[in-house]
Amino acid sequence: MLKNHFKIAIRNLFKNKLYSAISITGLALGIAGSVMVLLFMLDELSFERGHEKADRIYAVFNWWDFGTFSQTGMAQAPAVGPTIKDDFPEVEETVRFWKWHRPLIIHQDKRFYEDRFVFADPALFEVFTFPFVAGDPKTALTEPYAVVLTASTARKYFGDENPVGRRLSFWDNASAAVVANRAFNGSAFDLTITGVVQDPPSNTELQFDFLASFATFGDAYEKEMWATGPTTYLLLAEGASTAQLEEKFPVFLDKYLGDSLKEAGQKARLFLVPLAEVRQYFFGGYTFVVALAGIGLIVLLIGCINFMNLATARSAQRAKEVGVRKVIGARRSELVKQFLGESIVMAFAALPVALFLVEIALPEFNLLAGKKLALNIVGNLPLASGLAGIVLLAGLIAGSYPALYLSRFQAVRILKGGEMAGRKSGIYRFLIVAQFTVAIVTFIAVATLNEQMAYAKNKDLGFNKDQIVVIPNWNRESIQQHYAAFRNRALQTAGVLNMSVTDHYPGYGASSSTQAVPGKTGKIRMAGQDGDHEFIRTFGIALAAGRDFSRRHKTDADEAIIINEAAVKSFGWSSPEEALGQRLQDGRTIIGVVKNYHIFSLHREIGPAAIRLVDLENLPEWWSKYFVAAKIHPTNVRETMRSLELLWQSFFPDRPFASVFLDDQFARFYEAEEIAGKVASLFSMIAISIACLGLFGLAAYSAERRTKEIGVRKVLGATGSGIVMLLSKEFVKLILLANLIAWPVAYFSLSQFLQIYAYRIDIDLLTFPLVGLAALAIAMLTISSQAIKAALANPVEALRYE
Repeated sequence: MLKNHFKIAIRNLFKNKLYSAISITGLALGIAGSVMVLLFMLDELSFERGHEKADRIYAVFNWWDFGTFSQTGMAQAPAVGPTIKDDFPEVEETVRFWKWHRPLIIHQDKRFYEDRFVFADPALFEVFTFPFVAGDPKTALTEPYAVVLTASTARKYFGDENPVGRRLSFWDNASAAVVANRAFNGSAFDLTITGVVQDPPSNTELQFDFLASFATFGDAYEKEMWATGPTTYLLLAEGASTAQLEEKFPVFLDKYLGDSLKEAGQKARLFLVPLAEVRQYFFGGYTFVVALAGIGLIVLLIGCINFMNLATARSAQRAKEVGVRKVIGARRSELVKQFLGESIVMAFAALPVALFLVEIALPEFNLLAGKKLALNIVGNLPLASGLAGIVLLAGLIAGSYPALYLSRFQAVRILKGGEMAGRKSGIYRFLIVAQFTVAIVTFIAVATLNEQMAYAKNKDLGFNKDQIVVIPNWNRESIQQHYAAFRNRALQTAGVLNMSVTDHYPGYGASSSTQAVPGKTGKIRMAGQDGDHEFIRTFGIALAAGRDFSRRHKTDADEAIIINEAAVKSFGWSSPEEALGQRLQDGRTIIGVVKNYHIFSLHREIGPAAIRLVDLENLPEWWSKYFVAAKIHPTNVRETMRSLELLWQSFFPDRPFASVFLDDQFARFYEAEEIAGKVASLFSMIAISIACLGLFGLAAYSAERRTKEIGVRKVLGATGSGIVMLLSKEFVKLILLANLIAWPVAYFSLSQFLQIYAYRIDIDLLTFPLVGLAALAIAMLTISSQAIKAALANPVEALRYE
């Protein structure tokens, strides 16, 4: 029987070539979209699964309540991990993983600011699985000044030579303060390479190129329980209960931080997150993965709908077959199995086409999603199982309604001609509406997201981000000794309009401090940015009241401060003018108020902020970052940048010219939304393509079924345009209905999504009819070829045998 069913399925596949091609292509597109989502999901779910002890590794998270706001994070005080290990026997080992921000690494003539430099405990290689290429994992990070490189980093600095035992120079102003007893030249020390490990896989959050020993810090941080820094991981003993351990944390915090928390008026809590769930924790648990699965299922459903539509609409051609089978004894369950089997065969026929489409689309999809996905089926059981599941699911879904619908026909009525299947069922109309509803909602979402992105890029940020180049230096001595001369020379260069030096800048972030006004109750949290006299002018920040820092006022660096309008409001002053002359708790006097400007992305509301002046001749010890910001003319940018680079190399030969444009820095805030928009665009194109395939097939079948009717109408005087309208009007009604359903769904969904932005657009209602008209135009173009073909056909051919 199975062999018979298979033969009939293959026979029908080749008998109706056009409809088979449409069905297979629609299923292939749906399966291809689902496979790409499957690859993405498997990659997300594989994070941290490669570590042998992953089931016993937990990240320590903290929650802080500062009174006016609270925050959750992974950064812990340096002593938290070792102290937990000492106090709780169920903790087998702890690892601190401290990512250092872009130190300068030097080897001979090679100088690079490194983004993935990490200080870690020796137990890292005992707790996590990072295979060694050279060196001993047990001793690699036990001594101060030891560093382990990844294989690619070793090649970058040493080529094919064995780097073990060689040295690299580490330069960073922060290191001078943190490793004060060990640093030389005020800001640098040498690291000895003790090992090489394989590059960490892409599916781990513990990304690094350098692993330096935590012992390099000496004893400076071994008892520090207040300041935050490294991420801390625990390896629990076999059978240890995380719930019981977490119950002990309040006593632990009270023991070591109780007095400090009371004095600061703050609260704190520690909790554990399994290693494999750390990534998903920041996406709201597994909601993100479930959403991905939903997208994949929707794309697959849209592909299956075509098969349902065509099979249901063309059911009249299978009706007599069903009748004959029932007369000779076929039961309904057998017919259901037959038709389901046919749809599964169709799905498996679509699989090679789908895999071909995936191979073509994956490179672009990887660029959009920032992934390194590959379609490696051999030996990949989860992927192979997922593919088999997708194909079977597609076959079952696609064939479910046709199988149930066709198998219920009554043999007597069919053979007498009393029931013509396909004319009474309205399911295909519902499915067309469903397809186009999804496509229209997706297109509206993409259009609105693009509008929000354009708004973010073009919004007045309160400063001028265009044509500002930022260059890191990070060396106190070179800034003090050479910056003034460098700036003077740079300003003489054609194209350089102004220049400033700062520790933070808009788009990079800010320091944080708590401020208060004597005599007023309550403190406010303020973002801080420190710069020289040209900071405000270089960035084009507008003054609302008061004055800028001035070289004529020698005490500005120690006694003056400029705040923004949000700080004025938070302190309770009625106007910027009222704030002038007020003295803050730290002793500084407010000399000016700037208009609100965005330090961070549009996701965050502008909060209180302060700008302080730094004396470049006497830079403070706590200043660990130095950026030179240059405002350049928009013409001849390439020549200006080349001149700046040559000038930089002459004044700061030991510092790479690693420049970044400020507008690019701000664009990175919205990379996730840009990726989401591009991926959504891709899937919306898949959805509309599948929908149009189905519409084409249904239009072809409708024209075929009504051939004689069209012939009679033409004989009676119907025009070609009238015939086109006759065949198109039913589909036009369905597209209009899809719009009426899609618009409120899209509006509600987008209203919720845009809440993530503190500054957002109003949804443009004009987008809805425009997208609706576009969908209608696409549908009409799809239908028109078949409608025009039917309208131009010779009526004699349709009626000659009547």
